[in-house]
Amino acid sequence: MEKMAIMKHVEFGVDDRGNISLRFHAYEESGVAALQVIPCETAILIIKKYGVSDIHHLEGLPCIVERDGNTLIYKRECFI
Repeated sequence: MEKMAIMKHVEFGVDDRGNISLRFHAYEESGVAALQVIPCETAILIIKKYGVSDIHHLEGLPCIVERDGNTLIYKRECFI
């Protein structure tokens, strides 16, 4: 089921596998949160779609996640 979530603790850098990625926690309304690790190519598209000049401006913005049990998976940006 798709739900809206809020992006918090946004970072851009090298992940534990040595890949450049965008990382943030997606917090959904029930209080469930999950770390999202987005590959660089997809991260660039997300940054462009939100129209921010600094990744820290993604902080607090909404996104759509899919909830499957206790798992949240980033699906797409959300504009309200």
